[in-house]
Amino acid sequence: MKNELVLHEKILLGLNWLLHSGIQELKPNDIKGGFNAWYDKDKEKYSFTYSEITGYALNLLVNLENNYPVKGISKCIDLSTNYLSNIAFDRKYNAVKCRFDKETGWLNNYCTFDNLIIANALLNRYRLDGHKKAFYTAEKILDTISNKLTFHNGVYARFISDLEIYQNEEIKWSTQWGPFLAKLAIPFLNIYDLTNNNKYKDYTVKILDLIIPMQQDSGRFLTDKKTESTFLHPHFYATEGFLLAAIYLKDNKYWEVVNNSLKWTESLQMENGGIASFVDNDSKKIMLDSPDINSQYLKCVLLSKNNKKDNIILQKIINRILSFQVNDINDRKSHGGFSAGKIWFYDPSENKQKSSKNHINTWVTIFSLDSLMLTYQGSKLNPFFLC
Repeated sequence: MKNELVLHEKILLGLNWLLHSGIQELKPNDIKGGFNAWYDKDKEKYSFTYSEITGYALNLLVNLENNYPVKGISKCIDLSTNYLSNIAFDRKYNAVKCRFDKETGWLNNYCTFDNLIIANALLNRYRLDGHKKAFYTAEKILDTISNKLTFHNGVYARFISDLEIYQNEEIKWSTQWGPFLAKLAIPFLNIYDLTNNNKYKDYTVKILDLIIPMQQDSGRFLTDKKTESTFLHPHFYATEGFLLAAIYLKDNKYWEVVNNSLKWTESLQMENGGIASFVDNDSKKIMLDSPDINSQYLKCVLLSKNNKKDNIILQKIINRILSFQVNDINDRKSHGGFSAGKIWFYDPSENKQKSSKNHINTWVTIFSLDSLMLTYQGSKLNPFFLC
């Protein structure tokens, strides 16, 4: 009971940071409602406003509103929805623009993964209260992905509007067609569940079946083809997509992918409870982690029911996640948020860690809260609400 009470208080603290720290743009400007990617505590400065992260925030808040009716949550949901469906949405391309920097303005790239996250959040807003604009925006985004951003044997990572090119380049994991795009199963099966239109289910199955051969016999996904390395962040994106498909479609083929992925990941848990979050082409583990990646693993384990929540291994990872939460009551811009872990400042091209930055990170906080809430609820989360 004591542990559950502490967990409840930690969740409330993190939620309060999302709503009231200033990480969301609340001033009447061109980006009102969008979430900044992080707050740099040392520089006392916010980063760029990030559409994908606003999608994650909306998804989390929609899921938590009934259980955590914190002051301001409804307003935050409305502002986030408006930002995604009106301010950042490009009606010409029918997708959401990537991000806004106060010095350089909009980056007019249409990233496939980002738009998947946004579409799912908007669909869940529709599930909450029947918000029709949210549904129609999500529908347009998903049709853009399946019709414009898909090629004969894969999915482009993004459309770069300034160059008018569809990107599939082996620069890093997020610029190439790869396993992380399996997470499209979540919004596409979400809209299938809402509409019963088979084109969404058929598209999901087609893409997942193209990704299955990318998994190695060990259960590992190579997230960068050029370096044959694995960053656990996109590895878990792939796992999450297959997990939703396994649960919803009741397909043993997808369960096998999930179980093999989690079995391989077990070998990466460090003594401090965290997951070593980078593995190079020689299977060398980089013993650095971050609470968002630890949370991805925790969520997958809980939803796949591979472990019980009171398992000693899971308790270690929960404690590790909580260790990144900032406790500074004198600084409302950081208090309650979660810091990014050192793996985010590791450079695989040089095989070294760069200087860590004191970033109170929005998606890190969202992923952490998502996994802690799932732990607290006892795996009752509707998988369509998976961040």
